Amino acid sequence: MSDPQDPPTSGPVPDGAAGTTAPEADGAATPVAENRFSFDGDNADIWPMTLRIAVLNLVTLFFYRFWGRTRVRQYLWGRTAFLGDRLTYTGTGKEMFIGFLIVFFLILLPIFGASFYVAYYWSDDEGVQNVFFYSLGAVTYFLFYLASYRALRYRLSRTNWRGIRGTQSGSALAYASKAFGWLLLTPFSLGLLYPLQSISLTGTKLNNAWFGDRKFAFEGKGKSGMLYGPYMRAWLGYIFKPMAIFIPFMLLFFGAIFLSQQSGQELAPNKMIPVMMIGSVLVALGVLRTYARYKARELAIMAPWISYGGLHFRFDADHNQLFRLMFGNMLITFLTLGFGRPFAQKRAFRFIAQHLSVLGEPDLDHLDQSKDKGPGMGEGLADAFDAGSI
Repeated sequence: MSDPQDPPTSGPVPDGAAGTTAPEADGAATPVAENRFSFDGDNADIWPMTLRIAVLNLVTLFFYRFWGRTRVRQYLWGRTAFLGDRLTYTGTGKEMFIGFLIVFFLILLPIFGASFYVAYYWSDDEGVQNVFFYSLGAVTYFLFYLASYRALRYRLSRTNWRGIRGTQSGSALAYASKAFGWLLLTPFSLGLLYPLQSISLTGTKLNNAWFGDRKFAFEGKGKSGMLYGPYMRAWLGYIFKPMAIFIPFMLLFFGAIFLSQQSGQELAPNKMIPVMMIGSVLVALGVLRTYARYKARELAIMAPWISYGGLHFRFDADHNQLFRLMFGNMLITFLTLGFGRPFAQKRAFRFIAQHLSVLGEPDLDHLDQSKDKGPGMGEGLADAFDAGSI
């Protein structure tokens, strides 16, 4: 008897997986074929799997998370289909566990040891401690970027479709160096270089991404001007929207203090805490909505710049849909103390499948297997820094 949680590897796929035809543009000789991904994951399937993973994580002091994360990926990949065929995930919990052990002993343990040594033997020297911990922060950011690139390489190499796997070439060190360089420029530019940074880092990742023996291409170089209009509106929103929301609450707070003093009654600070908390939540939601508005526009603009063997891409979600996804996933993760992340990840997969289109007729007859089998171990560094959402 098969496990009802196991994702199907064959069989019918849900509606929307078959190819459709986009409307013919004025003057176009032929219509452009449009194919969408599909996702048929269901809460009834993922609920028992999530509960079992949560229990095993608690029983094993979270050492089961490597196998649990693999199980979730197998489910999500297996419920995603394109042109009638489902994806498969071939990574293993053992690979991820071995990768984590190597990172723990070669990187994390020396960092912990050095931190303890400085904190204990240089406790009276504030200068030494500041230099060390600022340097440690810089190293941590660099390792995070390094981990995210290596994690992408591992996940692509463990993603199969019709027996063909993906891979990621290029240097993780070069990517981390570039990303860290952009990070250093951020405070000096007040964040105004972000569109250039986004195009640069996205290009580095996609121009080194492969599926089979064919390479993806990202044609965003020199097109940052298309992003600056939406980004400047978001940049101003980050400044003025929190002020517009928070200032009335601050006036209410100080007004209440003033009135209490005039009446001769002392206002207990704890009575104003709920008001300030509401104000903080509204500010956070305003910032999140501003980010979702820009991110949806950025994805819609940048998606057509991606190509693969004559195919192009389109992303059609609006900012309200993206905001609901992001807010809902944050709420799920927070309310479940992180144990409900598989539900959030399922929502993300469904969202991408609903809004990502592949334009053009895929030529699969001459697609060969990649010679690069990917890394032999899992994403230990990414697991340590929690780089990546899945």
